[in-house]
Amino acid sequence: MKIKAALIRQHSIWCNHKEINLCYVKKIIKTTLCHNIFAKLQSVQQAEVAILLTNDHEMQNLNFSHRKINKPTNVLSFPDQVLDWQNLSTLDIQDNYIYLGDIAFGYNTIAKEAVEQQKTFINHFTHLLIHAILHLLGFDHQHDSEAIIMEELEVNLLAKFSIASPY
Repeated sequence: MKIKAALIRQHSIWCNHKEINLCYVKKIIKTTLCHNIFAKLQSVQQAEVAILLTNDHEMQNLNFSHRKINKPTNVLSFPDQVLDWQNLSTLDIQDNYIYLGDIAFGYNTIAKEAVEQQKTFINHFTHLLIHAILHLLGFDHQHDSEAIIMEELEVNLLAKFSIASPY
């Protein structure tokens, strides 16, 4: 599967983390999409995601305009279509291509959380990217049963990058 991704650094503060680059982001996306739980996606030749790297001010604006929550957040996912991860086998994929959606990351909140949780910035970012991709695929953590499945999958995927469980 080929991954097409746009990585938009809206704020220069993200330049402090050169390790967060297009190659790294594509590797995380591909690893997530190639997990055996997403067997239907294995036939897709190309998947696409757009990623915005921004600050807390912009994240607060996005969070308010899309969720009516007037505070910044670490990551927001905007799926292109409503997917149900349990029914991906019924997904009608046109031209062996799928645009999954957009993801926005708030630098300030991520940096603060990484310090509070005693994680490196890159490890926290990686976890949030996996988490966001799972949301694009239809995962939700509103119900305990699905939250458990989502967390287990995140832990499994993070292990592929030698990152310890955040839970």
